[in-house]
Amino acid sequence: MIKSKLRLFVAIIFGLLLISLSFSTVICDEERYYIYVHRINSPYHWHGMIFNSYYAGEVYIDIRDNPQGNSPGGETARAYCIHLDGVIYTRTEYSVTLESVSDTEEWREIAYILTWYDPPENDTVGVWIQGALWFILNNTIPDFIPNEYHDGIMALVDEAANRDVIRENDIFEWIAPVPGNNTYIVANPGDTITLEAKITSSTGRPRSGVKVEFSITGEGYLNTVVGWTNSEGIVTVQVTVPNHVADIEVKASTRGVWPQKYIYLGGDKQNLLGIDTTYELTVSTNIWIIANIHVIPELPFGTLAAVATCLFAYLVKSKLQA
Repeated sequence: MIKSKLRLFVAIIFGLLLISLSFSTVICDEERYYIYVHRINSPYHWHGMIFNSYYAGEVYIDIRDNPQGNSPGGETARAYCIHLDGVIYTRTEYSVTLESVSDTEEWREIAYILTWYDPPENDTVGVWIQGALWFILNNTIPDFIPNEYHDGIMALVDEAANRDVIRENDIFEWIAPVPGNNTYIVANPGDTITLEAKITSSTGRPRSGVKVEFSITGEGYLNTVVGWTNSEGIVTVQVTVPNHVADIEVKASTRGVWPQKYIYLGGDKQNLLGIDTTYELTVSTNIWIIANIHVIPELPFGTLAAVATCLFAYLVKSKLQA
């Protein structure tokens, strides 16, 4: 009886030891990194402002694999704070982990702001971006940011609502009137043509709320220089061509900065959103598609005859010059 109890006791202790070792293994497997927060305006100017000893705007940090103490060193990146109530200090090193970002509405809105407004063009925009990130993730603007900055912050928040950005491996292509990229379209003088482009994920899911910019080379007019994809991932632009023979190029372009990971400090410290491809903190995508429009008059024998006539005229002129 005593031996049985002893065996049971030993078995329990051994089991608890295994559980403890297993738990310790999980903790040790968590990959640790280190960041050093530079002093304000080092190593470059920080776009942001100090309000009553609190700072709002972009910050510069160094990321490294090993601790180096409270001194610079590592891969330098810009960052924004995302934990409203936390505090971090400049000229200080912190032990951190890199946490994956979820594909949620909030992070899509943040990606939109990063894509189209970062890096900030001045200190005020730096405050707006930081305030917008805080609001999107915390639904409030910190009390220390003066009221005169709130309208700018909320303008970014409102614009980013229900928006998204293109991602790496997404598909961006013309679908009408001629499908495919680098499309070649023939038009009559004075025509207005509606071009349609579509953005889908790599799995074919329509990407809605993505901003697309349009530009034109050559004569002609666009009805808009910017549009957003609808629920089907489609964006349109109308092109009015000139009243004479011409060659026109219409370019549709978009870009995306997707925040893949954020920097987790834990406890009562600020978490940070780093803007850099190092450590895969963000992934940037830039893509464009071209539509070529050839404007020629419609002749009795059709477009083919018009092209042949233009070619024949060119050949005759070349022979005369020779």
